Amino acid sequence: MRSTGPCNCHARNRQGGKFPRRIPGSFIGNQTNRHRFGPQATLRSTFSLLEWSLQPHVEEAWKELAEKHSLVLNPFDDSYRTRIFAFADSAVIGDAPMTTSIRKAREFGFFGTVDSYHSIFDTLHDMARLKLIPAPLVKDFAA
Repeated sequence: MRSTGPCNCHARNRQGGKFPRRIPGSFIGNQTNRHRFGPQATLRSTFSLLEWSLQPHVEEAWKELAEKHSLVLNPFDDSYRTRIFAFADSAVIGDAPMTTSIRKAREFGFFGTVDSYHSIFDTLHDMARLKLIPAPLVKDFAA
């Protein structure tokens, strides 16, 4: 079969010019979805990074770090605070709805893997090189 998409994974998974099935818009939480995952989950938290960022002593500690390490971004600036800390809240605290299996990706032809811890380690070092965060103390990744 000839590839009509940007990569061979599209050709492998096509049947008669169409994907074998549609991926539902919502993977969890909708009682009417065809997979019957149950009612929408409710997550509760007693901690918010956005609320934490509003504390004066947190801002002062960041100012000290920024001065000591010559950092170029102030996440406590009003134009950045909500975007950074609200996103962090959803990424860190709102984990349950985003936890999925790799099975569906493999079914659609994606077989590559990356060590998440090593990737995060590299990202932190990249952010330090850009002067967004202080440099991590550990230079080499050890699993």
